Amino acid sequence: MAEDLERLDILNLGFSGATVESAIPYFERLFEGIEASKLVLYFGENDIENDGLTADYVMKGMEELLAVLRSRFPAVPVYFVSIKHSPGRWAYEFETLNAALKGPCNRQNDLYYVDLSTCLLGINCLPAGRFFNSDHVHLSASGYPLWARRLKAVSTLFTTD
Repeated sequence: MAEDLERLDILNLGFSGATVESAIPYFERLFEGIEASKLVLYFGENDIENDGLTADYVMKGMEELLAVLRSRFPAVPVYFVSIKHSPGRWAYEFETLNAALKGPCNRQNDLYYVDLSTCLLGINCLPAGRFFNSDHVHLSASGYPLWARRLKAVSTLFTTD
């Protein structure tokens, strides 16, 4: 992330296998002493695929996490990153969750939806294998730069305050 988004001052608080349910109990520990100007959230993929949860259930967790974030960072913009479709995790619940994540972004100030999933699809609307490692889940050396270009293109995310 630091290389792909080199001009940004980023603190990556992600952890392997993270779920929205695991983020809430660790919130205070993760954000202790941190002052954020923007928050970017990527949750749902592990919740649905590994824990067998529905998009509706995950969305309720996202709303709970957002309430916790708002209590700590009331005026900080929050960006929901879409869940990526991958060859190894083709789940229709992903598209349902992506659609649900857009809802609050259309209704509330300082909430934004960033579509990073469609750039990984081929012309047949299926995940393009070239963007994924051999596990068919994690992005490859050609997938991450594609995401980085998309993130940089979201001008409101990278403006200085």
